[in-house]
Amino acid sequence: MSYITVHTANTNDPNSFSQKTISSTELEDVFLGYDWNAFLVKANIGINKDIYYEPPVKFENQSDKRALSFFPAGEPDSFGVITFYTRPKKIKKWFGLVTTFKEEYTTQTYEFIDLNDALSYVKAFADKNYDYLDKRVK
Repeated sequence: MSYITVHTANTNDPNSFSQKTISSTELEDVFLGYDWNAFLVKANIGINKDIYYEPPVKFENQSDKRALSFFPAGEPDSFGVITFYTRPKKIKKWFGLVTTFKEEYTTQTYEFIDLNDALSYVKAFADKNYDYLDKRVK
């Protein structure tokens, strides 16, 4: 079991965040317990005013420098999420001839996924099944 730092946006003010440390076994409950609809109501009002927000839910494993973030888009009760996955990674450039190491390499999904698919990412993150995340969040 590892400990994860959780950052969540306040649903009344999406610009303010709370942070706490939980065990990896609690990730699913935090993810499912977040009020995505309330965040979307406030965020959609802000987006119409050209205000942009950070992902409202972010899980960080400090011991291995990995993070998983989710950002919803759409209308309350009918939305999908984009997933961001950050980790240390060797990057190949120039047709594989040059390799560099990035401490915080981030990839994301470009299609919206539903909460059930996002939940499978949360479970993989909690179980440290990073191969699964590497294949899904490109």
